[in-house]
Amino acid sequence: MKINRVFNKVSRKGFTLIELLVVIAVLGVLAAILVTAINPANKMNLAKDADIKSDLSGIGNAMQSYYTNTATSGTPYYPAAVSDLVPGELKSEPKTTAGASYTVVSNVAGGCTTAGKTCANIAVYAQSNVTTTNYICWDSTNAALKTSASAPTNGSPTCP
Repeated sequence: MKINRVFNKVSRKGFTLIELLVVIAVLGVLAAILVTAINPANKMNLAKDADIKSDLSGIGNAMQSYYTNTATSGTPYYPAAVSDLVPGELKSEPKTTAGASYTVVSNVAGGCTTAGKTCANIAVYAQSNVTTTNYICWDSTNAALKTSASAPTNGSPTCP
């Protein structure tokens, strides 16, 4: 009889399987609510758009510097591509989050050429990651970043 009482006291310590399953289920529900509230995919896309805005701001400053530098030898002009800024105004060419070059459009309907010195106005843009129907754009006319529903085009290089 004495042995049975000792055994009962020892076996009553700890949690039952049902109690553990209830705690795990509650933690799972809380984790699901937390992930939904945070929305990590949206946060990552916001971070990617911040990178694009930072890149476009730097590209815009480099474009303005290039334009100013070309004024010393005659009529100033912008480069036809971001890659034309390397290695002068930029150390390396920034790429979009997809790994592509930023798109440059100009005042010339068919596209301008750096060699022809025909880029009087330009716009540089990339597609937004948060809203894929929007574009983040910088143009030489306004010299500011803008988000718009359409991309600028050759012949009309201002951010819509």
